[in-house]
Amino acid sequence: MIGFSRLPSEDLPKIYKQNNFVGFDAWTVQEIQNAQRDQEEGLFFNPGLLAQWMLRDGRLASVMDTRIMGILGNELNVSVEAEGEMSELISSSLEERWFDILPEGVQHEIMTWSILCGYAVAQIEWIDTGGLGVIRWMPKIKVWHPSWIRYDEWRRVWLAQTMTGEKVITPGDGRWALFLPYGDFGYRRAKLLSLAIPVLVRSFSWIDWSDFNDTLAHAVKLAIVPSGADKDTDNTSTGTPAKTTYLNNVKNLGRTTDTLIVEKNTDNSGFGYDIVEASGQGRESFAEAQEKASLEIAIGILGQNLTTEISRGGSFAAEKGHESVRQDIKEFDNEFFSTAVRAQITKPLVEFNFGEQHKVPWIKYNVSPPDNLSQEAKTMADLSIAVEGINRILPADKKVDVDALLTKFGVPTIEVDDAE
Repeated sequence: MIGFSRLPSEDLPKIYKQNNFVGFDAWTVQEIQNAQRDQEEGLFFNPGLLAQWMLRDGRLASVMDTRIMGILGNELNVSVEAEGEMSELISSSLEERWFDILPEGVQHEIMTWSILCGYAVAQIEWIDTGGLGVIRWMPKIKVWHPSWIRYDEWRRVWLAQTMTGEKVITPGDGRWALFLPYGDFGYRRAKLLSLAIPVLVRSFSWIDWSDFNDTLAHAVKLAIVPSGADKDTDNTSTGTPAKTTYLNNVKNLGRTTDTLIVEKNTDNSGFGYDIVEASGQGRESFAEAQEKASLEIAIGILGQNLTTEISRGGSFAAEKGHESVRQDIKEFDNEFFSTAVRAQITKPLVEFNFGEQHKVPWIKYNVSPPDNLSQEAKTMADLSIAVEGINRILPADKKVDVDALLTKFGVPTIEVDDAE
């Protein structure tokens, strides 16, 4: 029976409910600039709405998924800091239940707000499973929308806007978890500050491009009528002027009613019809605006834009999906996330279930780049040719130290019995 030195109890801060989410349909340049100023001052209501709106953009949402899933899609590693049966039990239990403790969707949401807003806040509710299994007290993680958080720079405290008023957030108290990838004032480096305008440019260019294409698709119809057509009838019982009948017929040509221009000929040569098509080179400017904004977004989130900057058949990294994210960024995200989770979620979980005297394991994703086996094989082949050539030109009493080279390049060897 495992003894508990500390249990989730009434001395923990109570559970609070956040306010209902409020969406925002459209943004202007001035509104974005106002929200960015609020962000830098620690007032996050409008910046949180801006971040939510930015995720409607397909390009931004895609590169955010690429960056985050470039971590979450890797193998999970649990490292034991102490030896012994209990340490092994703690590590194996955490590894087995990790995605119940911290589901992938929760991890994705935490990382999303951490990157876009420079912070993420989660509230922890401890659920008593009734002693079933090794882990009795399971955390239920509830990520708060960034709009309901603010930072009081004068008091140096983080605050959550609950349905019963503002409450102080105390990171690591067993109830709150605060994720700050760029430090205490990292919200001033939030990606929404640099990428909101490129997202707006993409939004505007899509709308303007669609309007432009709509104009090109609807040609102007030019109807030519005799100068006296206003008086002539169309020989029907209604007595409708021939001009009116003709113009109605022209308008009904095709699936849509386009702009109609009437021109009278002076020689009374009869009725006529022509098409005046719209023309222009605006499509190039829309495409360029889209491309530039998309490039800015990709570089801002991924640190690079391999899909366009590396030609086909180029570097090994370009051929691997997860290598779209710059390696140092991937390692940074992994380290920051695992450190924050260990201190604010895993540590109280170990204390509540196993006792505070035990070491807390590190839980990280393996984000090391994969081995390029084809390149390694080519290197070995080139090396063997080089060794053979060097041996030919060396003096008879010298030769290349092959064992040293094999050790340097990590090539495993075995002892072979001469009898074999």
